[in-house]
Amino acid sequence: MRDPQLLQLLGPDMKVAPQVVQQTKEQVQNYTLEHLLLRLNQEEDVPAYFAYPSSQQPVPLVLFNHSHGGDFTMGKEELRQSPPYMQKESLFAAFMKLDVAVGVIDMWGFGERKNGENDSYKRFLLQGKTLWGQRIYDNQQFLTYLASRKEVKHSAIATLGLSMGGLMSW
Repeated sequence: MRDPQLLQLLGPDMKVAPQVVQQTKEQVQNYTLEHLLLRLNQEEDVPAYFAYPSSQQPVPLVLFNHSHGGDFTMGKEELRQSPPYMQKESLFAAFMKLDVAVGVIDMWGFGERKNGENDSYKRFLLQGKTLWGQRIYDNQQFLTYLASRKEVKHSAIATLGLSMGGLMSW
């Protein structure tokens, strides 16, 4: 259930239906890994990964929220390559073993969206928005998109993250 007051506090409804702008697929062991460019907001397109088992459908989904760690270059790549402060095995490899689907976006200021956290923070404040609110909005839009996928078991959706991503998951 969505709380209308909470959504109002996050800022105006940007009225964007999530849509795929660009998509490529690669086979990784027994998984399909999609490299996506999504339209989730009115500001910029959002790079993402969506991976799912090739053999089983529909499957549970984990929405992964990457951490901050002060490394703005990592972003969604944290799913495929663990940073030094996490376990050696990547979360991608762990999810593949569990036969669950996983999706992750580059949050504002990270990865391919590395446009300066401080600059984005100030820009959004001048627009009457917040950087955190924009990150939440994109994540909600991404979840809306993932829930529309035939590969996803709608009764089994979880979210996971560490540090900034943990707060986002909460």
